[in-house]
Amino acid sequence: MTLHNVSSGVQRLRTYLDAFAGCAERGEMCGIYAMLSDSHQFSPELQEAVSQLAHQEIQMIKDIITSGQNSGEFKTVLLPDELAVIVCSTLKGALMLNRLPPHDTYSGTVNALIKMLDTRT
Repeated sequence: MTLHNVSSGVQRLRTYLDAFAGCAERGEMCGIYAMLSDSHQFSPELQEAVSQLAHQEIQMIKDIITSGQNSGEFKTVLLPDELAVIVCSTLKGALMLNRLPPHDTYSGTVNALIKMLDTRT
């Protein structure tokens, strides 16, 4: 199943965020952002590849947010570009903090993000 097969808005964002649930359960980070943190030590070609992956992910989140705003399910206080960075940063930070006991930061953060964006709450 692809994200485009999931209805826009809250369900699509939750599907995207849930894709990282296995990483959270295993105490893992997102591979792209784990590499990004040390990418200054990589060859220029590898730096560019990691950068492109990170930008593609931000664009994917932006598309999810835009579709949710267009459907009226997401609050439109901020621009999709701004919200995409906030969602991505929050997600990656939650994965990192989920490594600390009681290991529930990820699920709580996902629920908070949805609640923060959902016009129905």
